[in-house]
Amino acid sequence: MGMESEPGIVLSRRAVRELDRLCLSEYGIPGIVLMENAGRGVAESLLREFDSKTVRVVFLCGPGNNGGDAFVAARHLHNAGIAVRLFATSDSKGDAAWARGVAERMGLVASPIAEASQLDVLRPSFDGDVVLVDALLGTGAEGVPRGAIAGALRAAAKAKPRLRVALDLPSGLDAQTGKIHDPCFRADLTLTFAARKPGLSAEVCGRVTVIDIGAPRELLARLAGT
Repeated sequence: MGMESEPGIVLSRRAVRELDRLCLSEYGIPGIVLMENAGRGVAESLLREFDSKTVRVVFLCGPGNNGGDAFVAARHLHNAGIAVRLFATSDSKGDAAWARGVAERMGLVASPIAEASQLDVLRPSFDGDVVLVDALLGTGAEGVPRGAIAGALRAAAKAKPRLRVALDLPSGLDAQTGKIHDPCFRADLTLTFAARKPGLSAEVCGRVTVIDIGAPRELLARLAGT
């Protein structure tokens, strides 16, 4: 986990959409297995980034798979003795609801950030010896972030954490074109899943590391051409 086994492969937005479907239909790998691998890979990568158990890892979670990956990562960091906090803009959907449910049974319950007033109260927890993790939007997102997600991104922009990390890509960045919307998360480190994406050359990504999620390398190679 955390290693970049196929550094030359780039997956388009369309290819990413196909990846989960084909992992299940052709190889029998369910989405929650990919999510578990992704989240564990994130936790392992983050543990290599800091050497102190005094650090807190704060996750900003959206409703989709990106948020689900964060709930898995939070679980593994908690098991490693790291303090974690989770904030969620809404209920989780699909496989992410499974990941959230497991985390909640471990006592890792996300605080809601649906309204600006909630953010005003919570934002100071983003500062200091904190790793702030953006797990709001994934590669499928297009256009300008809105609503609670936009509010969370604006709060993140004012934060002063030790390290800013994006999962898969910075929220507000178009994965295909590299267009930077307003608001957009500005990362020191982007942990992207399975392979690079066309838009990840943008300056808001910081360093980019590919996390191996267990997708067959033959499938990644085939999808790279689509």
